[in-house]
Amino acid sequence: MLSLNQAFLINEPRILSCNKLEFIKKVHTFHPHVTIEVLQSLGLSKPLATIALTILNEHSNFACLSSNGLEISQFLEWKTKARIEDLNYAQYILLPEQLQELEIHDTIGRIFPAPNLHPRESVTLILQVDHICKPTDHPGLILYITDEDTESKVICSVRGLKFWWIAERQIINSQYQKGIDMIVVDQQGRYIFIPHTARIEVE
Repeated sequence: MLSLNQAFLINEPRILSCNKLEFIKKVHTFHPHVTIEVLQSLGLSKPLATIALTILNEHSNFACLSSNGLEISQFLEWKTKARIEDLNYAQYILLPEQLQELEIHDTIGRIFPAPNLHPRESVTLILQVDHICKPTDHPGLILYITDEDTESKVICSVRGLKFWWIAERQIINSQYQKGIDMIVVDQQGRYIFIPHTARIEVE
């Protein structure tokens, strides 16, 4: 089961794979492989679908921002029993498609409409990227992540992650006590969880 209590390390030898995740609702509920195939046909990658099916359950709610967001959300609601919610109330937000700078700014504005008028709990953004690896393997946005709560330090290269996600996260986390957690997952099934307590420096 995907833990949300610690930062996942991406340095060797701990490159984590979605293939090792266990589904919360597996027995007598749905066939995970068929379910993932349906979600893939709607536009979710296999790794992103795997993470969604792992963390969503009847006690959680979510939103999906995608061209097929309604179909994906309805299918996930049926299979996981999680509740579909508006962006500004959702606990988990699936972001399977690449957004541009203005779209990222607009999305964050919809999630956090007004710090003083609309306080909210932490939100976890689940972002699809192209590739996560050690900084020496592939060019990309190099992240230096430090989480003082768990004493974790991570350096990784992420291709397909827009800098503006990091910039907006920093602004929101300075205004909200809990702010934004992130799960970043690549096309090969590698992923990293970045808690809101972590500090990110970018190169």
